[in-house]
Amino acid sequence: MLSTTDENVALLRIRDGHCGVLLMCYSLPIQLRGQLSAMFRQHCPQGKIVLISNQVVEKMPFADEVVYGVDGPEVLIDAVRKPASRAA
Repeated sequence: MLSTTDENVALLRIRDGHCGVLLMCYSLPIQLRGQLSAMFRQHCPQGKIVLISNQVVEKMPFADEVVYGVDGPEVLIDAVRKPASRAA
């Protein structure tokens, strides 16, 4: 498990294939979310992307799950544990 606020560290770890679930905050710039998710899909095709938001947002095309932070930790835990429903 890795937690970082440094996008370069995240990208490096993803490139190395150290990933299973990518948790991203909706507050990240859209370009960075796109870059991280594209690299994640390339290097971790069986992985899952969960987007965390504090506001209602449409389903993001790159996210497998969108979780609203105000719903509490159980919702996040369920989203992480649930198998990705997209085709790999």
